[in-house]
Order: sequence, then structure tokens, then C-alpha cells
Amino acid sequence: MRAPNLLVTILVAGLLAGLAASVFHTIFTEPVIDQAITLEEMRHGAGAQAEEPPVVPRDVQKIGLFVGWLALGWAFAGLVGGSYGVARRQGWVGPGWMAPVAIAVGGYLVFALLPGLKYPANPPGVGSSTTITIRQEMFVAVWLVGLVGALAAAIAARTVRASLPIKAAVALGVFTAWAAVVMVALPTNPDPITMPLDLVGQFRVYSLIGLTLFWAVLGLCFAWVATRTANIVPMQGAR
Repeated sequence: MRAPNLLVTILVAGLLAGLAASVFHTIFTEPVIDQAITLEEMRHGAGAQAEEPPVVPRDVQKIGLFVGWLALGWAFAGLVGGSYGVARRQGWVGPGWMAPVAIAVGGYLVFALLPGLKYPANPPGVGSSTTITIRQEMFVAVWLVGLVGALAAAIAARTVRASLPIKAAVALGVFTAWAAVVMVALPTNPDPITMPLDLVGQFRVYSLIGLTLFWAVLGLCFAWVATRTANIVPMQGAR
């Protein structure tokens, strides 16, 4: 794929994925956050909230939600696009729609599903300021070891001389085994749950659904736009 076409693909896919995730979270997740903030205010009292107003007002946070997801959309679209471009130049994949989708699935497993299962997101009011650093380090660690697992899965799939479904099954099996080790080996979140469990559970489910929607739109849009801009037959699979 030529560089201008790849850039257009990244911009369009990242934009649509970021918009899809931000609209979803605006409709479903933001009301849960508002509930959590209300509970936190009730716990500490209205006086404490008046003395220490939020650093960023809620209306600004809701605007920032769109800005943040759009930035993530372009960043991860760049990652998917760069990986796809390198794979095409090296002859590792063919020109069909399956390669971009497979790369997006790998990104979802590494950057969304594995971290979301090991360190699920928490609403405001859960988490101590004294553990922010260690929690950030643990989250980055799960990303890094997830990338190692994805690389091992890709190498294993390329080593197997078989059809694409078999290669995909091998890659998924290797990554699943690696993820099981990661789930056991990495430490757990040190913060206790101080919010109602149903509220925390709802927030975590919406967070994971939003990430799933983000990567699904990113992968499918990238594959569709890449196919259209390169004038490739849509049903032609990767080699």
C-alpha cells in the first residue's frame, strides 16, 4: 500500500474507532462515573468537596473524553497501519482484508483484553493516591509482557505449514497459554474495593465493552478502507 493511502487509512479508521468508543462511554459509562462521584461526595461530606474542588470540572472531562479517544484512535491506528505496512513489505501477509483484522485482534488482546482481565478498570473513589505509581507500573508491565506473548504467537503461526484457520488457532493457543501465565505471575491490584460491587462491576463491564468496540471498529474500518484504497478484491485472504 502506498504511503498516502496508508495515511488516509490510519486517519479514517482511527477517527471512526475513537468516535465509536467516546459515544459509547458518553451514553453508558459516564452516568456510572457520576454515580461513583456522588457516592464519594456523600462519603467525605459536601464541605470537603467545597474546599477541594475537582482539578478538572466534569463538563471539561466529558469533552476530554472525545479528545482522548480520538488521540488513542489515531495512535493505535498508526500502530496497526505500521505493522501492516511492514508485514506487507516483508511478504509476511498478502493483500487481503484478513491481515489487518488479525493485527487488530492481536492489538485488542494485548492492549485491551489481557489488561482488562488482569487489572480491570475502577470508577472514581476506588484506589489510593499512594499506590498510583505501582498501579501504573503494573499496567505498563502487562502491556509489555502481552506484546512478548503476541510476538511469540505470531512466530509460532508463521512456523506452522498449514491453512490460515490452523495458523490462527496456533497463534491463539500460544497467546492464551502465555496470558494464563501472566494472570498468575503478575501481582494483583493492591487497592481494596470501597465502592458497591454492582457499581464497580458495571463500570468494569462498560470499560471492557468500550475497548472491544474500539478495536472492532478500528480493525474492520482499517481492513475495509485499506482494501478500497488499494483496489483489492475484498474476499482475497492473506497468504
